[in-house]
Amino acid sequence: MSIEAITWALERADIPSPTPPGMPSAPALTVVLLGLANHASRHGADAYPSVRKLAGYARISERQVQRCLKALVALGLISKGDQARIAATIPREDRRPVLYNLSMKRGDTSSPRSSERGAKTKRHGVTGTTERGWSVPAKVATAIKRRVRICL
Repeated sequence: MSIEAITWALERADIPSPTPPGMPSAPALTVVLLGLANHASRHGADAYPSVRKLAGYARISERQVQRCLKALVALGLISKGDQARIAATIPREDRRPVLYNLSMKRGDTSSPRSSERGAKTKRHGVTGTTERGWSVPAKVATAIKRRVRICL
């Protein structure tokens, strides 16, 4: 699973909406692309989930997944990868899924919102320190000590 590939599929993949006639719907294409991204490396390579697995993700038929894959190739969002890599891991030819690569370009892996997250202040090399434990104001501490002495 790759968060970089999933982020690319959600935020940067150019899926037309509405889609041209004869092409599966944009939501179906998006979910199939997300399924591929879920199985890809962080650079978008070597995704080979089965058509059945993608159909389960998208809640559509296996034939519709095949149409979506064909449309994603036509849109230039995915391409067929090196099938010899699959042959090395799955010996039976009739059981091998097709290996796909997402068409992620260099620099497309990070989210554009990443700079907005985290601390807003700059420390310039100095780390702030905090006293550990529960801190009690001095007046409250003195009052507690007086009451404890009276009770004892």
